[in-house]
Amino acid sequence: MSGFDVIIVGAGILGLSTAYHLKVRNPEKRILLMDKEPAAGQGNTSKSAACFRNSYSSSTNIQLADSSIDFYSYVQNELGFNLGLKKIGYLFLLSNEQFRKSKLPKDIEMRILEREDLEKYLAVKTDLSGDEEAGVMRLENIEKGIFCSKAGYLSSENLVSFYEQEYRRLRGETLYNTRVDKLVLEIDSKIGIYHEPFLWQEKRIKGVSTNYGDFQADKVIMAAGTWSNTLLDSLGIDAHVKASTRQIFVVRAETEGLNHLMRTKGFSDFNCLPVTFLPTFHFLVKPDIEEENFWIVYPNHLGIALKLEEDPQPHENYFNYGLKPVLQQYFPQFEKARLFNMWAGQRECSTIDLLPYVFEEGGAVIINGAHGKGITQADSLGRVAAGIYEGDKKVELFRGRWFNVADLGVKERNVEREEFII
Repeated sequence: MSGFDVIIVGAGILGLSTAYHLKVRNPEKRILLMDKEPAAGQGNTSKSAACFRNSYSSSTNIQLADSSIDFYSYVQNELGFNLGLKKIGYLFLLSNEQFRKSKLPKDIEMRILEREDLEKYLAVKTDLSGDEEAGVMRLENIEKGIFCSKAGYLSSENLVSFYEQEYRRLRGETLYNTRVDKLVLEIDSKIGIYHEPFLWQEKRIKGVSTNYGDFQADKVIMAAGTWSNTLLDSLGIDAHVKASTRQIFVVRAETEGLNHLMRTKGFSDFNCLPVTFLPTFHFLVKPDIEEENFWIVYPNHLGIALKLEEDPQPHENYFNYGLKPVLQQYFPQFEKARLFNMWAGQRECSTIDLLPYVFEEGGAVIINGAHGKGITQADSLGRVAAGIYEGDKKVELFRGRWFNVADLGVKERNVEREEFII
């Protein structure tokens, strides 16, 4: 059985960030990052829309996101590592009731847009009164827009490359194409009596069993995302998350109307449409400036099972008969849009308060429940996980902001439920 100081299960963005920050703090320790995929970031991280924002109702979410976004900006602008980061902003198109119930803190960089402004900038239909199809679909009028400027998207592939390259530069070890079948539970102090372990003996997770054999470690860190339950449930450890599927549909900006919408001015220096959310239906439209595509991102809701899928598949009918009819009511520019590409991935949903979990149980550190905010908060969450390993009560996030480690735990959890989640 090979021995390490730390084994990290899962080389998605949370595992990579954790590995990097652990190695920064412990350059002398032997750390192994493993994943069942042939390379880092090839699971659900690669299927992400890779959007980011700091616009949340929960102060905890804001702090985790804000620090991470600042770090990514530092990496790109000061270290010169191209993350493909583009702060094009987020635009929430809201009905009157949605705007009234929105709970964004006033200190977030945002501005309110009236219907007239939205019609001018976007050529969006804000008044659907009297439209028979809109009535059947129970679509609401757009009354206001909230534009949040510290938001946009980046390249998940480039972010993965940054963390992995830096981790390797610090002599961190990796092992890919390695599937963890189970976590190895061992007794702290064996006494050599038949029928061990007994109920009264202390047990801890001390390694992993894989298709390449067993690997031992002083500490195991679980960053396996939607696969966490598969490994932890068998040991009686609650990961506090459920797997949910998210589908992404891509259309070309190949008509004059879509081309004009892609190049919307008045929001950012990139002179493009912000990442835009429509009222009532929880899906977003992301402009891909380089490829001149629109990504329509749909996280499944009521009626779709919360379950792990090894290879989730998109359903074209969701777009043709579900999303597109809604989309073209507000944006007639999409009426002749043709589906160019599509895929599906999963996210681990934090079902109680919609905030991530980072805690220790059974001798293992568990980091999950990012609830679709993995890229947005990855740097901060990696620092928190590294802090738990070090036994810290507080960890320093980027730009000198301090965070209470126990706040994301289970026993002393102290977070505000997120009310502005998509």
